[in-house]
Parts: sequence; C-alpha cells; structure tokens
Amino acid sequence: MTWLFIIALALFGALFLWIGLRLREHGSASELWPSTIGRMLESRLDDSDSDSLSAKLRYEYTVNGHKHIGWRIAFAGYSPTRRSIQEMLAEYPPQAEVPVYYDPADPARSTLKTGAHRDWLLPAGLGAAFLGVAVWLSTRLT
Repeated sequence: MTWLFIIALALFGALFLWIGLRLREHGSASELWPSTIGRMLESRLDDSDSDSLSAKLRYEYTVNGHKHIGWRIAFAGYSPTRRSIQEMLAEYPPQAEVPVYYDPADPARSTLKTGAHRDWLLPAGLGAAFLGVAVWLSTRLT
C-alpha cells in the first residue's frame, strides 16, 4: 500500500510539473506569434453554477482565408473572484476588434495576450513538491 501511494504521488507530481512547464513553454513561444485583427463574439461572466464563476469568452479571426474561433486570453489563469473576472472581461467587450495572436504552425491555437505569466509556477511547484515527497518517502522505506 505504501509503495502504491508513493508511485501515485510521483505520477501526480510529474503531471503537475509537466503542465506547469508546458504553460511556460506555450507562453514564451506566443511572444513570437504573428497577429491579426479579430472580433469579440462573446464576453460575459457565467455565474449560472452557484458554486463557481467563470469567464465565457469567444472571438473570431481569419488567417489565410480561414475563419477560426478562439477562447484563450493568455497562457495564464486569473483570480476567480467576480471583480477580477469582470475587470478582465471589460477589456474585451462584445463586438470589439481585438488583436489576436496565433500559432503560425497551428492557426487554430490563439491568444489575446502573449508571454509566459507566473501562473506556470504553481503547477510546476506543486509537481516538484510531490516528486520531492515521493523521493523522500521512498528513501525512508529502504
């Protein structure tokens, strides 16, 4: 049972570390992406679920004659408070024209803000901590 727990802890740690590093990688890569002008289709606070708040955001943009629909603001999260979501959404009112940054290798992947934000640190840090605890526990058992 103990080894099973250690293995699970190590797997969760590796997963969180991978997620954090991928967020950082995508955010950094997005700084080099070209941009086009897009149009906001939807920008609203969804509080239909009494347990959570979320931003509902969609925009359309065209690359090489093909229309795409995007939903990502940045490769980062945001504070899940009503006020912070409303402030973020105020930057993107419905029907507004906005710069959209897209991946030239996959134009369907897009974002409204580029760069690697600090949000990658939380999953990466948790992953490293889980891995560290798994290693420490495994040395205590041998």
